[in-house]
Amino acid sequence: MQKEQSVFVETLRNELYSHIIRLPYAWHKKHATGDIIQRCTSDVDTVKTFLSEQLVNLVRITVLITLSIFFMLQVNGKLTFIAAIFIPIIVLYSVFHTKIAKTFENVDVQEGKLDHRTRESDGHSSGSCLWKRIF
Repeated sequence: MQKEQSVFVETLRNELYSHIIRLPYAWHKKHATGDIIQRCTSDVDTVKTFLSEQLVNLVRITVLITLSIFFMLQVNGKLTFIAAIFIPIIVLYSVFHTKIAKTFENVDVQEGKLDHRTRESDGHSSGSCLWKRIF
């Protein structure tokens, strides 16, 4: 699984790089280099984390919940339905978590702007050498 994940992430990075290189010059002038780099590395890392941790946990939790409900129904159906009352609370927590994720996205944007300013002050205004370091 680790090798397939590495191959997938490498392919994703290469396709992302190819796509960004083909964008028109006006797009590159409009977007700060630091912001582009920050967003790309952050997004690729997010996908990598999802594949390595969250996807496995999602499958594990789904199997665990399915088997738990099955065995609980075998023991006592009434108690199973009483326990199911807590499912809306869990769903509400998931919705809250989704809203928090938007805040983290805003933080990523601000990090990109800060990274751009830092790189510009270092004299690295050209994005080509930075892309070579990242990819």
